[in-house]
Amino acid sequence: MLTLFGMGVGLWFVYGYLRMSRPIMLANGLTGLQILLILGLKVRHATKASRSELPTSGRSPIVLDPQ
Repeated sequence: MLTLFGMGVGLWFVYGYLRMSRPIMLANGLTGLQILLILGLKVRHATKASRSELPTSGRSPIVLDPQ
């Protein structure tokens, strides 16, 4: 969904560029930066989560039921 949204924002930016409309380019440029920030955070979180899942000695972890 984030990729599709980013593609739509990118196309709107191109449209603003073709029409030489600064407000359209500015709005979609800022939105594009926010999308890149979110994407970067998602990638960072995914790599951090995959590094924290260290292999165990073959035993399943003990899960305590709080009830």
